[in-house]
Amino acid sequence: MSCRRILLLPWPRWRSPLSPVAMLACTLVGACVALAIGAATP
Repeated sequence: MSCRRILLLPWPRWRSPLSPVAMLACTLVGACVALAIGAATP
């Protein structure tokens, strides 16, 4: 959710071909966080 909030702040500034890249990066970060949480919990 925090990643979404970060993406929504500068959204109007760079709404060009960068948006799919930003969404992909956010998805990768979210996946890494989910993996880290999954690895931290037994």
